[in-house]
Amino acid sequence: MNEDFNILLSKLSRFKRKYYFNKMLRGLIIGSLLIVGLFIVLDVFEYFFWTNTVVRAISFYLFVVFTLVVIASLVIKPLFKIFKLGETISMEEAAIIIGGHFPEVSDKLLNAIQLQSLIEDMDSNSVGLISAGIEQKTLELKPFPFRKAISFKTNIKYLKWLISPALLILITLIISPAFITDPAYRIVNHKTSFSKPLPYKFKLLNDSLRVVQGDDFVVKVAVEGDEMPEQVYINEGKYDFRMFAAPNSELEYRFTKLKSDIYFNILSEEVKSETYHLQVLPRPAISNFKIQLSYPRYIGGKPEVIENTGDLILPEGTKAHWYFYTKNSKRLYLINDNRTEKLESDNNLFEKSLVLKKDFDYKVVSESKDNIFSDTLSYGISVLKDKKPQIEITDAQQEFLLNYLLVSGSISDDYGFSRLLFKYRKNNGGRWVETEIPIDKNVEKQGFNHSFNTSDIKLIAGEAFEYYYEVWDNDAVNGFKSAKTAIMKYQMPSRDELNKSVDSTSNKMKDKYESSLSDFENISKEIEKLKETLFEKKNADWNDRKKIKDLLRQEKELRESMSDLQELNAKRDEIKEFLNDSPNPELQEKLQKLDEQIEKLQDTDILKKLEELSKNIDELSKDQLDKLLDNMKENQEEFMDKLEQQLEFFKQIELEQKLSKTADDLDKLAKKQDRLREKTADKKTDTEDIENDQKSLNDEFKGIQEELKKADSLNKSMSKPMDIDLQEEQQEEIGEQMEKAASNIASGKRNKSGKNQTSAAQKMKDLSEGLQMMLKQAMQQRAGEDAEQLGNLLDNLLDISFDLESLMARISETSDNDPQFNENSKNLRFLKEDYAVLHDSLQALSKRQIFIRQFVVKESNKIGNYINKSIMSVQERQIPQTTANMQYAMTSANNLALMLNESLDQMKQSMNLPGSKSGSAKCQQPGSGDSPGIQQMIKMQKSIGKGLKQSGKQKGEGENGSKGENGDAKKLAEMAAQQSELRRQMQELMDQIEGQGGNGKALQKIINEMEKQENDIVNKRISSETLERQKEIETRLLKAEKALLKREKDKKRESKEGKNMKRGNPKANFKYKMAETDNKNNIINRRPLKLQESYKKISDKYLYDLKSSEELKNK
Repeated sequence: MNEDFNILLSKLSRFKRKYYFNKMLRGLIIGSLLIVGLFIVLDVFEYFFWTNTVVRAISFYLFVVFTLVVIASLVIKPLFKIFKLGETISMEEAAIIIGGHFPEVSDKLLNAIQLQSLIEDMDSNSVGLISAGIEQKTLELKPFPFRKAISFKTNIKYLKWLISPALLILITLIISPAFITDPAYRIVNHKTSFSKPLPYKFKLLNDSLRVVQGDDFVVKVAVEGDEMPEQVYINEGKYDFRMFAAPNSELEYRFTKLKSDIYFNILSEEVKSETYHLQVLPRPAISNFKIQLSYPRYIGGKPEVIENTGDLILPEGTKAHWYFYTKNSKRLYLINDNRTEKLESDNNLFEKSLVLKKDFDYKVVSESKDNIFSDTLSYGISVLKDKKPQIEITDAQQEFLLNYLLVSGSISDDYGFSRLLFKYRKNNGGRWVETEIPIDKNVEKQGFNHSFNTSDIKLIAGEAFEYYYEVWDNDAVNGFKSAKTAIMKYQMPSRDELNKSVDSTSNKMKDKYESSLSDFENISKEIEKLKETLFEKKNADWNDRKKIKDLLRQEKELRESMSDLQELNAKRDEIKEFLNDSPNPELQEKLQKLDEQIEKLQDTDILKKLEELSKNIDELSKDQLDKLLDNMKENQEEFMDKLEQQLEFFKQIELEQKLSKTADDLDKLAKKQDRLREKTADKKTDTEDIENDQKSLNDEFKGIQEELKKADSLNKSMSKPMDIDLQEEQQEEIGEQMEKAASNIASGKRNKSGKNQTSAAQKMKDLSEGLQMMLKQAMQQRAGEDAEQLGNLLDNLLDISFDLESLMARISETSDNDPQFNENSKNLRFLKEDYAVLHDSLQALSKRQIFIRQFVVKESNKIGNYINKSIMSVQERQIPQTTANMQYAMTSANNLALMLNESLDQMKQSMNLPGSKSGSAKCQQPGSGDSPGIQQMIKMQKSIGKGLKQSGKQKGEGENGSKGENGDAKKLAEMAAQQSELRRQMQELMDQIEGQGGNGKALQKIINEMEKQENDIVNKRISSETLERQKEIETRLLKAEKALLKREKDKKRESKEGKNMKRGNPKANFKYKMAETDNKNNIINRRPLKLQESYKKISDKYLYDLKSSEELKNK
């Protein structure tokens, strides 16, 4: 029974499995139906409504959850129960299901199962009946197939519902798959925004959405569809930008200079595209570079760094090291001559070194890791080969400095020089001599000035030498290179050319003197006219002031033009120096004095004063302008006197030089004629050569004759021509002899020609000696006459000074009501006339004697002015003013006397006259009488005066004669002793005169003044009063000398110029006895000086030395 029941239970278990399998199959069909249905609902909804991402996300997750729930509940759950996983239906529930399917079974199966469960709870006694019941039922149920109670066909109805939506989906996929797939795709990709399909859509045409940083990117879009939107925009973040139409129905928008990534959409009113990502790639760039340059050592250039400049010009051999600083670069390419060198770096720095030997053109480009290239940089380096140096002569002259070759030039080289040489040779084909010229070897282009003293090679007139310059560069690598100038020639002018240049320069100087005098004369006339115009006016107008300014300007320009005289004179002296025309010492002294006077013509102080006056003209009154014109005229007359004096003196010097040179030329020509005579006597010498030489000598003599004619013309142009005889007859004889000599040679008569040559040579020597002697005598005669006249003028000046002193005393003692007053006034006018004659004579003499300085004439003018003022004062009966002016006139007369005496001494020294008659002079010299004692005293007193002036300059003195510091003690002691000795000698002279019955009171005043002078020196009171007293002593000594001469011979002297002024000129025959030298030991004892002990020792030493020198003279 149990076995049968177990079979029954087995059949029930199979039933349950089939039950759940059927349930799983039905769940699968129903679940599929539900899932497909939901899919269709969601798909259709999305298809029509194009929901946003949120709705689509809900739909997606709803579908997923719903599907999982349906599958879990309708499929997986029955599946688990098939395998008895989880709770399944009970046997009773299975029996009921089977009973419901098989009516025959009904409750039998359920009862059997229930009974079986009762047996398990009952005891064994009760089991039998129940087991029989169970067995019975089992047997009854055994034939029934319980599995058939479950029919799979019941699921067909559900399958029909599934087939309809499935077919719908399948048909839709075949006909319009997008209806199914697009919504499903959008739901699945719910995070992505999708545009609702319209009649058009946007298609991005760009192949790549990548752009290099800094570039522009053009977004290109095509619209596909049947319609076109009115406006299409591109959205970048917050902003929309309108896209513009392009060819082929495309739309474009340009993003400019992009720096970072961009996200954008294409949109219109209906459509919005997906979001696109435009990627901006970093651009590689060469941000900076530098080149470190190391130059070749011989160039001397310091290493330097060039930044951001690749185009360079560099010397050959320069080492260049490049540093390229880049951005976003992985590689750098250096391209040269189709050869590419790749450099790699991880830090954006690339380096390259190269020694430059030739021109180097290169390109540089960098590359990023994204294979993007930077802009290409192109540069070129020009390599300079070391060139040859260059040299150029810009100027070579010898016009003014005949002893020098002055050359200016320039040299240039690319890197500098090693040396500059001057090479010369005196004889063609001779050896070149070289000297190095200092230059700055590091300056590439420079000028040079070179002077060469031709006297170093003893170049004389008419000779020449060749020269050139050579410069060497400093190219130590390739070897020193040089450049030369062309060979140049320095031609020294011949003596004839130089002499002509001297004559031309002299003529220019004379013309300049004469034109200047003429111009000053014209200005003087204009001043006179202007003074007359001003005299007739009450006030000066603008036109008058303008004329004065013009006159001042003209005078200033004339004075400035005196520099031309200096230049001409310098040129003349240089040529003469080169010709070795060394004048004799006397003539040389005259030339020096002339040079000094010419230099003084250009007075800068006067030029400044004229400039200031011109500026202040408008501020001056009429009276001041009139006074200014007077001063201008006075200054011009003084300047004209200087010019006239210099012109006359220049003519004298030129005449002396011309005659001296002509005499020398004659002597040289005579020697040439002697040498030619010897050649003529030699029969081996070619006759034609002798004839040519003789003709050449004849031409030279004709040139000498021309020079003599010029000398004669020059002499006649002087204000007082010299007495010279050019011996024209002798010249003619020489010329005839020389012509005969040439004629006889041509005729083959050598003997006669030799005699003619001998005669001509001797006559030329005689003429040369005669000219020299004649010139010497003429000069001595001129000097003697001028010295005599100057002595006469000095005597007459002293007479006038005495007359002034006497007349001044009478006027001061005479009342203006006294009849004698008119007589005194008349005598003063006579004195004026006498002085006018003296002044004219002095002025005329000064024009031909350079020893008479211009300030002498100026002082003479002062005397005349003061005498004129005295006459005006005496006419107005202003006695004090008259005597004051006369006193001024006397002071000027005393000063002038000292000046004339100094000039006379200089003339005597130049004549080498000892103070007595000159052996060659035609007249006796004044001031050389028999009174050598007083002349010696005058010289000693002048020596003391010079010492006093020097002491005053060293220590200074007050404005009103205040005491000044004395000089050195020794000099003061010597001067004190000298003054004491002079005072003693003057005392003895006065005693001697009185002993001979004469009047020595005039000398007493000199003695008194000397005593005051001595006291001032001893007491160190060297003041302006001391210096004035010195002048007074010198003047009185001159008057004393004249008095002594008068005492010997009283006759009136006579002036040789100007109205025969009748004043005596006695011979200086007065002599006085010198004190014995033994008495000199007692000088200090008789008049002891109050000296300090140190000064007294110096004084004693001086007196001892003086005594010793006198004793030597007496021996």
